[in-house]
Amino acid sequence: MSIPAVWPIVAPGFFPVHDDAQAARVQQMYVALRGGQFPVRWVPDLGYGYGYPIFNFYNPLPYYFGAGFMFIGFNVLTATKLMYVFPVFLSGITMFIFSRLVLSNAASALAGILYVYAPYHAVQIYVRGSVAEYWAYAILPLVFYALWKRKIIIGSLSLAALILSHNLTAFMSIPFVVLLFFISFRHCEERSDAAISKSKTELPYSLLIFVVTIALGIGLSVFFWLPATIEIGKTQVSQMVFEKFDPPSKHVAYPLQLWSGVWGYGGSSPGIDDGLSFQVGKIHLIGSLTAFLIYLGYILKKITNHSSLFSLSNLFNHFNHLIFFSIVGLVFSIFMLLPPSRPIWDAFPVLSYIQFPWRFLTFASLFSSLLTAWAIDAFAIRNSRPVIRYSLLTAYCLLLTAYSLPFFQPKFKFPITVDQLISREKLIWDYSKISDEYLPKGFAPPVNAEVALRIDNQQNKLLVDELKALTPVRQTANLISLFSVLTFITFIIVISIKKHGQNISG
Repeated sequence: MSIPAVWPIVAPGFFPVHDDAQAARVQQMYVALRGGQFPVRWVPDLGYGYGYPIFNFYNPLPYYFGAGFMFIGFNVLTATKLMYVFPVFLSGITMFIFSRLVLSNAASALAGILYVYAPYHAVQIYVRGSVAEYWAYAILPLVFYALWKRKIIIGSLSLAALILSHNLTAFMSIPFVVLLFFISFRHCEERSDAAISKSKTELPYSLLIFVVTIALGIGLSVFFWLPATIEIGKTQVSQMVFEKFDPPSKHVAYPLQLWSGVWGYGGSSPGIDDGLSFQVGKIHLIGSLTAFLIYLGYILKKITNHSSLFSLSNLFNHFNHLIFFSIVGLVFSIFMLLPPSRPIWDAFPVLSYIQFPWRFLTFASLFSSLLTAWAIDAFAIRNSRPVIRYSLLTAYCLLLTAYSLPFFQPKFKFPITVDQLISREKLIWDYSKISDEYLPKGFAPPVNAEVALRIDNQQNKLLVDELKALTPVRQTANLISLFSVLTFITFIIVISIKKHGQNISG
């Protein structure tokens, strides 16, 4: 069911997006890895030919994935397309896994399709070309699943992958993770089946597992995020964020934009006349509202039938905790991208690095997909016979796909060869212009391609070499990540031995 969403990528030709340097980054990652650099921080040809520390600051995981295909013989165009396609499929799978915590297989499959075909997902893929963000989009449901279930191995790996895919999405997920811990702890505490021992429902144990999972995830990815955080002041990023860009509060979305709007391939601008869409999706919004009303009706019914439920504590005990988490998460996500959130964006300067409040549409898409599937399940799937259930599921998925396909199209496509895609001039001039904010302070960008191709500015060379030099921060970060890898392997060995011992005893 996800194939139509990626068919324009797979088909011959290429298409323009806001961030058109994706193929160049895959190729440069391959060149750096082939030269023996790991972890890759520096690429040789970007930065107007002087070299560029892009993977010291910009999330590397998607490009490791793409470059891997070049090592087994694929050209850069095919490798880039595979890097584009993989997270789209993955997003449906991870959403299915997360939804299975509360939904049937049929309804979880529907949730996965809703997540794949959320309008903002199409914006990420075909308008903005924000590969890092929609890799994070694909990984996020798995992070929530693992933290909810207190799975250390899956949780730490998925959290590390989220940080290495898009650290801003990881940063934005902090309030959701905190909320998830408290709600999931309450859920675990109230379960009475024999599969969960009493010790595992106690707060100290639950908190320990949660902290260990997050600490391991942060440790596995520290080789990237620690230098990116500490050394960002050596680059032009802060100047760009605080001087050249509008503050995030000027890029909030408006309620009408969440419902509809002209589908465009332009950029974000202050006010309501943006060049791209910020739709949550009509189906997603109607489904989420329906889910809220069903949930409210369920709670009111409990109150009517049990007078003791007028106690807030007792009332909470009868919540479906994951649906409650999704409702609160959706409300918070939508709040953070609408005008009433402006005081928050203005009060915390660190939020300026997020740049666009509408990035919270990632979380709105996730929660609205689960809630919509839950509502449809309650109405039409849950109590029907298997034949009817899967017939309805198939019909919903086909209709959703047909409705969403107009969004999952590029502005236009054009034929291109590998030589045209990755030429020396394109690397040194065209692609370098797209992303040059990680160049050192004081770097003088060339005025045109002819000047750029000479690469003869000695002051630029000195500045770049200074930024390129190995630092204690990078060395320390590498060592911490290595220690985290060894700790992670130890966890796997201990868990395997424990399970093996239990099997022998059995």
